[in-house]
Amino acid sequence: MKKMSLVLALLLLGACAHAPAQNAKVEAQKSERKLSVAWAKEVIVKGKTTQKEILEKIGVPNAVQRRALGQTGGAAQTWQYWTAPPLQAVAQGGAQQVFQMSVSFDDNDVVLDYSAADNTVVIQ
Repeated sequence: MKKMSLVLALLLLGACAHAPAQNAKVEAQKSERKLSVAWAKEVIVKGKTTQKEILEKIGVPNAVQRRALGQTGGAAQTWQYWTAPPLQAVAQGGAQQVFQMSVSFDDNDVVLDYSAADNTVVIQ
């Protein structure tokens, strides 16, 4: 009976350990995506694309800004996305590619406007 309990406990622990690994794999795939202005133009349609679609295609934003209480005009939320060079590239210095994007949503969680830019930063 002790052996059976031990086997069940190990199986349960193994299953629990597997879930974070799967989540890490999905997050790694999202982080490997190539964000660019051209890609943003393909994915985002003003007045049509929703927050849910942005989350599915791009992932969780790096920062979220919400409209101040009491305000009724303008964007209800603005999501910010950006990339940074890998640490190895920072250590080596030189020119590195970065991406920045801002997506504004209306009260119905539909894209109101967006801006995206591919930039080069020089690390010395």
